[in-house]
Amino acid sequence: MWTDRAAHLWQPGKVGGGNQLIADAALVKTEFYADFLRPQEHFHAIGGMISREDSATSFLAAFRAKRNGTFEAEEHALTRQLLPHLDVALRIQDRIAGLETRLEQTSEALNQASHGIIVANAAGMVLFMNRQAEAILGQNSGSDGTHASRGLTLERDGLRARLPRETASLRDLILRAGQTITGNGTCPGGAMSISRPGALGPLRVLVAPLPSSGRPGRCPAVVLFVSAPELAGCPGAELLEQLLDLTPAESRLASALIGGKTVHAFAEEAGVSLNTARTHLKNVLQKTGVSRQAELIRLALTITGAWFQPPFARKLF
Repeated sequence: MWTDRAAHLWQPGKVGGGNQLIADAALVKTEFYADFLRPQEHFHAIGGMISREDSATSFLAAFRAKRNGTFEAEEHALTRQLLPHLDVALRIQDRIAGLETRLEQTSEALNQASHGIIVANAAGMVLFMNRQAEAILGQNSGSDGTHASRGLTLERDGLRARLPRETASLRDLILRAGQTITGNGTCPGGAMSISRPGALGPLRVLVAPLPSSGRPGRCPAVVLFVSAPELAGCPGAELLEQLLDLTPAESRLASALIGGKTVHAFAEEAGVSLNTARTHLKNVLQKTGVSRQAELIRLALTITGAWFQPPFARKLF
């Protein structure tokens, strides 16, 4: 009933007083006044519609006690000036909320990867790391927090490898990939290994320029994919059996090879002869249409998603 009386107010930017909805004498006789307004000493009201988007409507309303008097024309004008600013603020809030949701979803998806993903600028300063990258860099930190005794670390001046020559190579790759974004180079990226001490195998690092959005002032950025043998998830034998149409024995061999084992080591652990293991490997190569063990590993990792391979990676491995 109240809305019917003030239908002309239900438009964005329109401002009205409470007495345009219901007369003061009628208001004090309502349950709404008795149960809600009077206990809070609310009597006079002013309000306006901020925006209306499909089924969502936003309002601004203010109340004050009867002893303070009705809202004057000056306050109505001030409210009208305020509504457009609130409309902009709400739109910005909605946009930020949407971005935060997409960022959270994207970050969670990246955190599911079995390899580290690092986004850095051309100087090697990190802009983003997924959870696996944090684990790789964290476990490679020495007890004194320096890079002297471990593999890949994050220092004040950017990413740093264990050995100076590896650091130089890594930063050169990052720099040249970053220059490609700005049109000052044609480097498609590159791959390298970063050594680690003791029994730890080397880290495999793939560096690539991130596609540019074309926006002016965009910071050149590169993406690094970092694989640590002990952290990378290897496709299980059952999954390989289904995807590559292998026998159980052949799929167990393929899974072992992807995990870094040799054919000889697999034969010993599986309790089969080396000739039998080699026969399994020959059959796997024939079924998958590849000619080398390295190609088999690359194929299996690609189809199972255990290692991200952008299109240009075929030129690198």
